[in-house]
Amino acid sequence: MKVLVFGIGNPGRQDDGLGPLLVERAEKELPEHLPPIPDLQIDYDANYQLNVEDAEAITAYDLVCFVDASKADIESCRIERVTVDSPIAFSTHSMSPGGVVGLAGELYDSHPLAYLLEVRGYSWEPNEPATEKARKNLESALVLLTETIRTAAGE
Repeated sequence: MKVLVFGIGNPGRQDDGLGPLLVERAEKELPEHLPPIPDLQIDYDANYQLNVEDAEAITAYDLVCFVDASKADIESCRIERVTVDSPIAFSTHSMSPGGVVGLAGELYDSHPLAYLLEVRGYSWEPNEPATEKARKNLESALVLLTETIRTAAGE
């Protein structure tokens, strides 16, 4: 099973960078949290936003976990299956996870299992590090990410 953990956000805007921060942590810590799973390969990537080119990139994976900061009133984090945006819409600057997954299906007949892991953020000021409260939410998000990969791998 090939897995992609893709962080979305701008680390230069406080909690907006939670996606890339979780990717950094997951790359270091996820292997020690997962049992040995035969043929499991996990790749990591991050960017300020999703783009049209990401639709082709996700075609190489069985499971894609998008990670992004959230302004939603959630406890610390939540994960939901990504559904295809209908209609698929994008600008020259960004796409939603559902748009990327939909475009992968439409252009490449590729349909990876995809989830959006939202991590609660609190402040979005430029040139500031992530808030302490948001960094604590990364703990729960890492656990949720680990459980999602284990479940998808049949463990």
